[in-house]
Amino acid sequence: MAAAVPAFGRLRLAKLADLRRIGLVAAAGFYHSTFFPYARPFFADYPTDTAASYRAEYQEGILDPKKLVLVALDDYKENEIDSVYEALKQIYPESASKAGVDENGKVIVGIISMSLELDHKRHGQFLPEDASQPPDDPEDRKRDSFPDALKLVDRALKGPEEKWLKGHMEILSLGVHPAYWKIGHGHELAKWCLALADMDKVPTCVSASPMGARLCKSLGFVEKELVLIDGYEHYPEPIDISFQQRSVSEAGPMAGL
Repeated sequence: MAAAVPAFGRLRLAKLADLRRIGLVAAAGFYHSTFFPYARPFFADYPTDTAASYRAEYQEGILDPKKLVLVALDDYKENEIDSVYEALKQIYPESASKAGVDENGKVIVGIISMSLELDHKRHGQFLPEDASQPPDDPEDRKRDSFPDALKLVDRALKGPEEKWLKGHMEILSLGVHPAYWKIGHGHELAKWCLALADMDKVPTCVSASPMGARLCKSLGFVEKELVLIDGYEHYPEPIDISFQQRSVSEAGPMAGL
């Protein structure tokens, strides 16, 4: 029998069939992160590559037995396209059915991924029913990104990652479609993962850009280090990444939140 999990509520586990919608939601949400234009300076020219790269990222997470990917659902808004950046509008679905709306009028509006590396009893628990390996995505050509930017990031974060992330379950990503902001989806996704960590008595950690860092602090994370990453030719301004940790709640899963 599988180990118990927190109640899902408006959430559910991601499936491979969700990937096309997930790619759009991730691109729309992460566009507002400072890391997005830093790592993807050519995003305005290659929106298909951006969405495809997020599909690839979450496909890997869905199929990895040591990770989980969770999605938030809400009623579909026909005008949600008005909330996405201009380049993404060029590849946006023309109808509700193509946007991934289910039979109840619900659509994926947020995503979170988490590493279960330290939570051994959970390994393989969250694999989807449609777990066969899908074909390679021909649109994932990475023309929106700049490899040297990622090298700068890796160089700057290597030391802090070794210092602050070891021994913790890590929230890897959290994004919400901007048409569905200020409804509590980001908090709900994060709280589910933290409740799981509390159930299993495992501390959590995150490395986040400013918007995500503020959310995590509101959920009990404590900043350990703020890392500045130098700008470069396509993005001259430096960006910062906050490394944060959260201890297991002694009062029970997500007590008081």
